[in-house]
Amino acid sequence: MWFHVILDGLAMSLVFTLTLCLVSYMDPQAFTRMYPLGIQKIAPQIPKDSNRRKNLMLALLWSFVLLFSIASNYLNGVRGFWPLFLAGYIQLFLVDMGDFFGWNILFREKMGRRLHLPGTEDSPLYSRRNWLVRMAIPNHFGIWLVGICPLGGLVNVGAVSLLTFLFG
Repeated sequence: MWFHVILDGLAMSLVFTLTLCLVSYMDPQAFTRMYPLGIQKIAPQIPKDSNRRKNLMLALLWSFVLLFSIASNYLNGVRGFWPLFLAGYIQLFLVDMGDFFGWNILFREKMGRRLHLPGTEDSPLYSRRNWLVRMAIPNHFGIWLVGICPLGGLVNVGAVSLLTFLFG
């Protein structure tokens, strides 16, 4: 059972990270609000269509991740509060680590200046050290681990318990 939980978490992580990479490559301005505050302050205004596109993509992506996690845990027979919570937490933790290492480190390093926003190209905040210290580490090892992963675990508990109640 736990082997499937981890494999499904890795699959979710791969889809999540590749989608973020694709969207940020096609439209770097879509993620302006996810850049450090120093860059956000000097960046040009985000076009409304770019912001809508990003919000739609994130809504679809999060829906996919949560539905995949719920379906995976339900179909793999994960039952009980703590096993469901832990399974959901582990899967979102893997999504978090994929985002951290895949997008924040590997993809940003590979793409370099192509992901810099117009008018902010020379900002020292784009250096790997500044990006990690000011943005990625607090986000991925703080907000995600304390807020988003436990929330995903609770959503799993509620949804899988409801499905089990309704369909056995």
